[in-house]
Order: sequence, then structure tokens, then C-alpha cells
Amino acid sequence: MLFSNRYIRPRRLLLALVSVICACAGGDTDGPAAPTAVAPQIVTQPQDMTVDQGKPAAMTVVATGTSPQYQWTRNGASIAGATQASYTIAAAPAADDNAMFAVTVSNSAGSVTSNAVRLSVRLIPAIVTQPQDMTVDQGKPAVMTVVATGTSPQYQWTRNGASIAGATQASYTIA
Repeated sequence: MLFSNRYIRPRRLLLALVSVICACAGGDTDGPAAPTAVAPQIVTQPQDMTVDQGKPAAMTVVATGTSPQYQWTRNGASIAGATQASYTIAAAPAADDNAMFAVTVSNSAGSVTSNAVRLSVRLIPAIVTQPQDMTVDQGKPAVMTVVATGTSPQYQWTRNGASIAGATQASYTIA
């Protein structure tokens, strides 16, 4: 029996009850137990994206769990300072074309890594080799060529500032 018929002072009775309650709950008398951390889970994965060179690229993950911490990576290497649920590149450089990004979400109960997503950067066209001045004999063909870089460059040849119908390739020939 927990209590005898003897007189127990109220303070001792209160301490005895607290000890019994805590012991029954599997705890101790030092105070409430700390909540157990819940491991992170990714609810919404980041997505592949395509942006124009020099424009912003924003990636986001949605995760659950106790006090999640984030670390974004580019091609497997940690990105300094990229420790939020979202990561934004202010002006996407050409070097990020086809780069793979992922985020690891962690806490004291574990960690989980998102799917790797591809960033495609549409590169601004640039002329690498200009067409050259030329002289040809009358009645002979003249072939003009330009070399351009960029993502899917489109061409339009002009004569004296006016577009030439159908002249939309890297080379233009006057028969």
C-alpha cells in the first residue's frame, strides 16, 4: 500500500502524488519531457526550369518536420549561404546551363534530399564571326555566312535595312 494510516504532512503528500504521476507516465520529477523531433519529409519537390540568361531563377521546396534546416547544392557541391526553403539566382549565368540543383532538408531526427532538378539557361545569341565584305563578278554567286552562338539562334538577313524574304539561315546566297 502506498500510504499508511499514519499522518502525512500535506507537502509530503503532494510530492508523493507528483512522483506517482510522473512514474506512471514514464517520466521523472525534473519537469516535462522534451518533444520528440519529427524527421523531415519533402512534400513538394523543386522543379526543372528554363530561364533566359541574365534573368532570375527561383527554386523552392516544401518540407515538413521539426525545425527543418536546408542546404542547396549545385552539381553536388554545397552553395554557400543557400540555407532556406527557396534558392534564387538573381541573374542566371551561361555557366548554369544544364546545372543540376538539389536541396537536403535535415534536423536532429534525420535528413532527406530532394530530386535533382535541371536549370536550362537560354543563352543570348551572339555573333562570333561576322559576314565579310566581298567582291564577285557579275552573274556569279555570292555566299555570305555568319557564325552565332546562343540557344537556338534565329537569323534574318537584310539588304539596305529591309528584310529579305526567306533569308533565315546562317548563310545567304545570291545566285
